Amino acid sequence: GVALILSQSPRGRQVLARLRVRMRERYGSSRVRRVEAKIPDEVCPPAETCDLRELAENPIPPPPAELR
Repeated sequence: GVALILSQSPRGRQVLARLRVRMRERYGSSRVRRVEAKIPDEVCPPAETCDLRELAENPIPPPPAELR
């Protein structure tokens, strides 16, 4: 539910990436990947931890003025 909503926006994908990195660091990458495999790819696409960390740490550019 909430993950699907978050996955629809760049900022939401960044939040999900941060959560996935923290979970992998705390519980172990292989254990978390087994759980992630049960989630549809459009919500939680397969990704390496280094790629998720990069997404989580890079700033998201502001939306265009017409969307603010």
